[in-house]
Amino acid sequence: MLAQIKLKQKFFNNAQDVKLEKLPPQINTANLEYLPRISLNDESLFFVRKIYDKEMIYVSTKSGDTLWSEASPFEAWASLESAGAFSIAEDKSRAILTLCYHPKGIGSCDLFLSRKVNGLWSQPTHLGDVINSREWDAQPCFSADGSRIYFSSTRKGGYGGSDIYVINIIDNKWQEPVNMGPNINSPGNDDAPFIHADGQTLYFRSDGWPGMGSYDLFMTRLDQDGKVYTDPVNLGHPINTTGDDGAFALSPNGKTAYYATDYFSKQSNEIPNLDIITFTLPESLRSIPTTYLLLEIVDAKTEKTIAAEFEIIDLSTSHKLTKSQHLPNISRPIPIKSGSNLGLFIQKNGYLPHSENFKPEFGRTADEPYKLVVKLQPITERQPIVLNNIFFDTNSSKLKSESYPELDKLVGMLQNEAANEN
Repeated sequence: MLAQIKLKQKFFNNAQDVKLEKLPPQINTANLEYLPRISLNDESLFFVRKIYDKEMIYVSTKSGDTLWSEASPFEAWASLESAGAFSIAEDKSRAILTLCYHPKGIGSCDLFLSRKVNGLWSQPTHLGDVINSREWDAQPCFSADGSRIYFSSTRKGGYGGSDIYVINIIDNKWQEPVNMGPNINSPGNDDAPFIHADGQTLYFRSDGWPGMGSYDLFMTRLDQDGKVYTDPVNLGHPINTTGDDGAFALSPNGKTAYYATDYFSKQSNEIPNLDIITFTLPESLRSIPTTYLLLEIVDAKTEKTIAAEFEIIDLSTSHKLTKSQHLPNISRPIPIKSGSNLGLFIQKNGYLPHSENFKPEFGRTADEPYKLVVKLQPITERQPIVLNNIFFDTNSSKLKSESYPELDKLVGMLQNEAANEN
């Protein structure tokens, strides 16, 4: 208890310059409101409202900076008996929902998939017993590139009560969930994961790491190699209160944050009630500035859209930002680091490999992305391969480190060709 008091005093003495603002009655009511999600254009706020024992997804739209419309049930799933935490992929074609005590579920709460077909969302289908367990599986969050899903689970084999897991989606196949390890998961409860569009900054809540109240908000970020998450950082006071804080969301601009807390109701001597709060996140706690790319890959001769694998690499660090597959007739904004020196690498059987170098400016939204059309050349005999990501120091033959990803891929291609000939 003495250690906890000293820790709280430390947070109070080093309080952030943050003003917490409770969202208006169009959103917050006498019911419980929690698990906020903000749309890519920063104009729609989705959240869960609990009335008695029934959870339902609501949405409110913003006009200007502060005017919110009266929240109403999100029409796509308003007919469901109960629907909790959810996440919509940025291509707007898939959504993961949490449904509890569902007839087709195998645990107390399970993850379900809904697809958007011809403009309409399908009825959610159970994701099976590889993804779901016989325990509690909930609070999903898509990564911005749609290749991963983060969620919370109390399944056996974890480090505490509830742990955070990640599902990788490779070649449209869902892999088995992987526990994110003791760098993130404590001996207590760790849940409500939110991965920002930068793909590297993860926010979550925990009652197992040292904090102010029953649950506090934390941030962790992939290291420079993109392999290990740093030790969780408490978001500090007054963001974290002495109440129950959590279920965090951050707008695409990386500045405007939302989360649920019961602190304000407790301060007013009301019955403890979760409300959604907004504030401007301090610069030190923000994600990496992100913008968006809309990539189209076509056959150079027919100019028809084709499927192809691509990678985007930060050339200054050799860190792979995105590895995915471009699919015909699917328009999907890809989050990329703004102001960075990026390399695009594309491969497809029967075509010459393609590389490209670009430096996206900050400020592109998912609704108005940076557009790039790449024409892949079909392979014919004695064609030259252009290497666009080779850099030298000025007036020097010395290669810059930014060239290494391109050269590594060239070596790999030559080795594959040699192996095929043998």
